[in-house]
Amino acid sequence: MKIKKYIYFAYMLLSFTLLFPITTYALNYPKLDSKNIEIYDLTDNKILYELKSKEKVSIASLTKIATTITAIENIKNLDEKVTITKKILNTVNREASKAGLKSGDKLTYRDLLYASMLPSGADATNSIAILSSGSIKNFVNKMNNLAKKIGLKNTNFVNVTGLDENNHYSTVDDVRKLLIYSLENPLFKQIYTTKKYTLSNGLIVKSTLLGTYKNPNINTEKIIGSKTGFTGKAGYCLSSLSNINKHEMIIIVLKAKKTNTIY
Repeated sequence: MKIKKYIYFAYMLLSFTLLFPITTYALNYPKLDSKNIEIYDLTDNKILYELKSKEKVSIASLTKIATTITAIENIKNLDEKVTITKKILNTVNREASKAGLKSGDKLTYRDLLYASMLPSGADATNSIAILSSGSIKNFVNKMNNLAKKIGLKNTNFVNVTGLDENNHYSTVDDVRKLLIYSLENPLFKQIYTTKKYTLSNGLIVKSTLLGTYKNPNINTEKIIGSKTGFTGKAGYCLSSLSNINKHEMIIIVLKAKKTNTIY
């Protein structure tokens, strides 16, 4: 399959997922308004398209990819029950997206991983960091150690949620490398590709993908998994794993603007 045709299908998926301002024409490169992009053929192990892929930028909740794989690698018993406290919930920024956790909830770390990734719940993300490492700062140190281990030379984490903060940045290329590394872990891949999950307290959490605009002209079955994000500085962000013509494709987009038009 020709590279241009890969890119055409990839951006049809992107335009569905976040309502990006993208105009696509069959077999032609699309007109893009996203500032940082990388499309990677995981099956053939090659980059198909990139735009400012090594520019250091904010990555919003794509940060939670690093949070999740760090937790998986450092927490010995993911089925250990922990208690959510008011003190922990008070650390969550009011503007951050939340999973809906309540003080007194007794959940497993596994529950918290799903609650962090699917609805992008900062309440779950902060809970993972504080309960497993004693503080967010301690957990962030583990995230940065992992980034060095993977070889992410243009990445630095300051928090676990991805909210805009000085010195918290990455690149499209580094996010792609991080996602490839993370997908090699079976549990991470299971979480990343799950659309809906019921926590042990009965709370149902859903992927942000399910809440996006539905266009009947786009087949969303090709989207295997995703993690979205948004902040004022980062714009609309997307990481996704898609199946296109029997090829697994990783698509990373940062700093996209919202539009009411979808093709």
